[in-house]
Amino acid sequence: MRVTKLLFMLLLFTVCLKGQNQTRIALSPRSTLPMSLVAQGLDRKCSGILFTSDISKADYVLEASDTDVRYEFTLQSPSGDVLFHTSTRKPDNAMKDVCKFIGKKK
Repeated sequence: MRVTKLLFMLLLFTVCLKGQNQTRIALSPRSTLPMSLVAQGLDRKCSGILFTSDISKADYVLEASDTDVRYEFTLQSPSGDVLFHTSTRKPDNAMKDVCKFIGKKK
């Protein structure tokens, strides 16, 4: 019984530590791409990214837009400062660029 409790506490501690290393991103209300598409792409390209719908809990706010020929991704601080922008022909490339920027900031 003690071993089970100890393993459970160790697992809980590990999950809590893992959550602390995650970067939280909120999708801007002005984005034209759905959160499901952006989240799926960033999951493939980034590690440690957690999407939140609560902008006040986010480390970054991402505006992801699809124009006729390009994908525009703008990463902002929660206070609205533009930190990074990329414009690409494929959404995967824009997501890769955002991940690279976030990775440099860690």
